[in-house]
Amino acid sequence: MTLCWTLRCNSPRDRRLSTSAIYRLKGTPASLLGHVEAPDAETAIKKAIDEFAIEPALHKRLLAQRRA
Repeated sequence: MTLCWTLRCNSPRDRRLSTSAIYRLKGTPASLLGHVEAPDAETAIKKAIDEFAIEPALHKRLLAQRRA
């Protein structure tokens, strides 16, 4: 059994999936596209691109907000 004494561990148990809300930043207010489960924001955006079939022109206009 390995114990982790640092703030960041590399074990799979510490990379739990969290739900992220994906927003498209185009105009005000930003529009909610949906929710995805991923360990971090970058992975959430990549997953949303595949899941919601977002065209390449809008890839840089996506925001992932972690949900509690």
